[in-house]
Amino acid sequence: MDSLIEKLNIFDLFTMLIPGIIISTLLSVSLSWKYYNIWINYGNEKYLIFVVLSYLCGMFLQQFGNIVDEKLLYSIIYGGRL
Repeated sequence: MDSLIEKLNIFDLFTMLIPGIIISTLLSVSLSWKYYNIWINYGNEKYLIFVVLSYLCGMFLQQFGNIVDEKLLYSIIYGGRL
């Protein structure tokens, strides 16, 4: 567990976890009405599931942003290719 905490740094917090939490919160609010009865049956593991899904969602958003930045914005701003 200590090695996992050591691997998470401030970069991961701001670039992956926080955007992932925002998107996951928006998705969970919209889906909560439909799956509320299933969600309340989970114990404390629902918070772990939420954090893991938020981190994965944030990682996806960061990778998508890197692709857009490298492929699209770099050619528009600098007029070149990587």
